Amino acid sequence: MSLVLSRLLSPKEIGIFSITAVLIGFTHVFRDFGVSSYIKSQKVLTDEVLRASIGVLFTSSWIIAVILYFSAEYWARFFNQPGISQIMHVQAVGFALIPFGSISQAVLARNMDIKNTTIVSSISVLVYGTACIVLAYLGFSYMSMAWANLLNIIISGIGYSILSPKNLPRLPSFKGWRNVAHFGIGAMLSSTLRAIDNALPDIILGKISGPHDVGIYSRGNSTVNIFNSLTSPTVNYFALPYLAKTHHGGEDVGAHVARSVAYLSGILWPAMIVMAVLSKEVIAILYGSAWLESATIVPWLCVCAAIQVSFMVLPQALIALNKPYLSALPLSLVVTMKIIISLATFDGQNLASFARAIAIAELSAVPIYLFLLDRHVGLKVGDWFRSIIGSLKLCGFVLLQVLILKASINSIEQPLARILLAAIWITPGWLAAVFLFKHPLSNEMLTGWGFVRSRLNNMAVKRRR
Repeated sequence: MSLVLSRLLSPKEIGIFSITAVLIGFTHVFRDFGVSSYIKSQKVLTDEVLRASIGVLFTSSWIIAVILYFSAEYWARFFNQPGISQIMHVQAVGFALIPFGSISQAVLARNMDIKNTTIVSSISVLVYGTACIVLAYLGFSYMSMAWANLLNIIISGIGYSILSPKNLPRLPSFKGWRNVAHFGIGAMLSSTLRAIDNALPDIILGKISGPHDVGIYSRGNSTVNIFNSLTSPTVNYFALPYLAKTHHGGEDVGAHVARSVAYLSGILWPAMIVMAVLSKEVIAILYGSAWLESATIVPWLCVCAAIQVSFMVLPQALIALNKPYLSALPLSLVVTMKIIISLATFDGQNLASFARAIAIAELSAVPIYLFLLDRHVGLKVGDWFRSIIGSLKLCGFVLLQVLILKASINSIEQPLARILLAAIWITPGWLAAVFLFKHPLSNEMLTGWGFVRSRLNNMAVKRRR
């Protein structure tokens, strides 16, 4: 969808929606009030727990919807962009509708019901993407994404309601709401800081530089997050309910976190290296030459993404251990440092300097992340470093590959040809290095291959019968 929209809409149009999207993302924290995380982390789900969750969720969502609707004009004046109020009015309607499917979605995720969740998400994503592209083509500009998002909420709510577990309570109650609210405040504190962290670049750039730079930064960020977006939904779907069950079962949560760090870093760190070195080629293919300015910020954003990947599971682990407040510590430092460093070093023109400030701020929180893993999750600092040693070896190997490639293809002007050569050269090399360095991913690959071979053999036996 991003590839098509980048050719139908201008950086300014996408920037206007991006500014609004981060504001909406921030209010989503208060709308959810930690209810979804509360449901996923419970050892036993009773009707009383679910009814209290429904009551809290509807109350918070409808209050935020009203605030969002009536504050739209203020934000439009603050950023001097009238289109923001139009988008926020549509999104406010969506906020009022979201609770009708949220509880069902949380219960399905807690039960790790992949089949039904996949059905709903696949249909809603297809509807959302189609609506975005069609409306943009018809000239709806930045409102294309707003109307498509509202349609997505409606489709998702209907789908989750239809496929929700049987006998799921529908009526709200406020009996036991304090337990939900107490947990929710802790989860919401971290989520609020995370939302502020995500919103800061667009807010600062939107105020100092304008929607054009917001659009450029947004596309650079989207480029870096391509690989991350393939793994984050899976991690976010499974991590909390899985780690909660691990904790309730008396198992070592730290060992599971270490394994996830090894897997994620082994896949995503090498991808970040390739992305950083070949940023111009990637931007040109994905979004076209009009967005090449984004390439200057991609290397710094890759640094940010690599750090975030290293501690992606930490917030879920803390929530599973019933310590949601603790993940706010590193986030508060990151947010503070991003504000201070970016405002002190950004001159309103050089986006690379702004991205560098964001990366430095992200790096400053690493000691706190390691402290929380050591003290509260049970993953010692030494064990964490041992979990990433194999990934560091992979990164060194891939970096050597991509630098050799870069020097060899300077005479090739076509970006697509350069990227295809990179894929042909680097992918087999990475795969060989996984086995050469005995990275933990090698065991997963062998297990996966054994599963596929077993299924193929079974299919062959059935055909012979």
